[in-house]
Formats: sequence, C-alpha cells, structure tokens
Amino acid sequence: MRVTTNGAIGIVSVSMMAVMVAAIAYQEFSWWVIPFAVLFLTIFAVILFLCLMDRTEFRFRSASKTEFPNKP
Repeated sequence: MRVTTNGAIGIVSVSMMAVMVAAIAYQEFSWWVIPFAVLFLTIFAVILFLCLMDRTEFRFRSASKTEFPNKP
C-alpha cells in the first residue's frame, strides 16, 4: 500500500508558501512583515524538507525490499 500523506503535506506546504508570498506582495510595505515572513517560510520549508526526506527513505526502503526480499 502506497502512502500519499507526504505528497499531500508537501503540496499544502508549497501552496501555503505561495499564499504567504502573495499576501506579502499585495500589501503596503511594513517592517514587521519581515520577521513573520522569515518565520513562516522557515516553518514551511522545514515541513517540505521533512516530507522529501521521508519520501527518499521510503523509496530506499522499497528498493531494498525489492533487491533483498528475504532480509528483515
């Protein structure tokens, strides 16, 4: 069974980054926006990075099971 939760979380993270950047771009400039932008971009980037790392590990595990089916 293939788990697609990471794909959904990744898509939501990228979408939230786009929404945040669009919200920042379409408002009047203010200095308080910079810390919030850095904070939320960092949070979304870490979530996306963790999803990609988990996908890489899942692919490695699947390839190992295919190559060595009798090993635990």
